[in-house]
Amino acid sequence: MKKLFLLGIFYMFLSQLTFAQIETRETKGDFYFYWGYNRSSYSLSNLHFNGPFYDFTLYDLKAKDRPSAITWQ
Repeated sequence: MKKLFLLGIFYMFLSQLTFAQIETRETKGDFYFYWGYNRSSYSLSNLHFNGPFYDFTLYDLKAKDRPSAITWQ
């Protein structure tokens, strides 16, 4: 446990020593474009509900991915 804690502290300090972006003369004025889209898929699932006056299970439920429309922001 102590080794795991020390490793976590080490990585915290290591992240302070690194730079994600380095500004140089060659990259000045560059244009970057990012586009991403994600769809998910799900397997069949069982849901179990229980309480003071009920106890039941719903079997083989199917979930659907309903992504939002693509819009300009």
